[in-house]
Amino acid sequence: MPADSEDRDVGWNAAQVAAWNPPFREVQVTHYEAVKNHAREFRADITAEELEQEIVMGPVTEPRPVEVCMGQMAWDTVAHGGQIAYLRGFFICMGWFG
Repeated sequence: MPADSEDRDVGWNAAQVAAWNPPFREVQVTHYEAVKNHAREFRADITAEELEQEIVMGPVTEPRPVEVCMGQMAWDTVAHGGQIAYLRGFFICMGWFG
């Protein structure tokens, strides 16, 4: 962690983070549906050879197979979603919309 408690490592201070409002629910759901549909199409069409192809996906600098990167992205999404839900419940209240 940076020594400066105001440094959120994204260029925002605590007041800016607190003032941020997420996009409206409809925008988020529309984005989610588009990404979900694109991911399904991608998975349906990808070949075993393409899954084995090595790529560099930051911040890791060594090449890894696409299938490993996809697994890491899925894990990151689930883990960070759970962390966000936990913190929201801890600071605000239980329940996603409550």
